[in-house]
Amino acid sequence: MDEVYTEHDREYVDRFSPQYISPSPPLIRIPHRCPEDVVQRLAEAFVASWGDYDAAGNRIRCAVEALLDTLGVKEANLHQRIVSMTEKHVSVQKELLAIKWLGNAASHGNSLTRDDVFDALDIFEHVLDALYDDRKEILQRLVEGINYNKGPSRP
Repeated sequence: MDEVYTEHDREYVDRFSPQYISPSPPLIRIPHRCPEDVVQRLAEAFVASWGDYDAAGNRIRCAVEALLDTLGVKEANLHQRIVSMTEKHVSVQKELLAIKWLGNAASHGNSLTRDDVFDALDIFEHVLDALYDDRKEILQRLVEGINYNKGPSRP
């Protein structure tokens, strides 16, 4: 119950927030080319994000592992896998390390907060955009067509 002050008085108002929603709406935008294994782990993280922040952090960490599997990065542990990424994917290395650290904290009972979970999801969304989002290329082709035609590029 929260205390709310009005112009002449104060009132007490019940505020509710969900602790569990399944299936959860997506909490980040996932590019359509994202591997299904990664999408599944993120969906599990979305459900946990409503109340079990450590579980959500752990599922996000698992999504990083699934992502590295699809990229063909094989090593002994997650940290080694991330630092051994090829130049082709090195642009997201720091971001994946940040997510890993949050996931490690969650796995070892360091009690993530809701903000920590959403930080990890925001970072993951950036990683997915860098790897799988083709909006920039589509927009660039559209701009080139309009400029080439000096007007609409569609008949």
